[in-house]
Amino acid sequence: MKHECAICGNFRAYYDKSYCCYTRTDCGRCSVKKETVLKHSTCDKWKSKINYKLSLKKGILIKEMEEVMTKINVIIDFINDHN
Repeated sequence: MKHECAICGNFRAYYDKSYCCYTRTDCGRCSVKKETVLKHSTCDKWKSKINYKLSLKKGILIKEMEEVMTKINVIIDFINDHN
């Protein structure tokens, strides 16, 4: 299955300046082909926009934060019990 360039990590859309905002055009720059392409075109160089390494690090960070919060809650309970 071929994916469209509009949802590719190598695609950067072009925008036009309107009266009060920017509107997305039907074309953009492909960093692999180094040329302007239509957003509905396809190629074999497609890659996901999601950085899975970042997601993995984010998951590890959340797990570490949960452990720290658990330790903080134990300390708070200890202080409350001795007061």
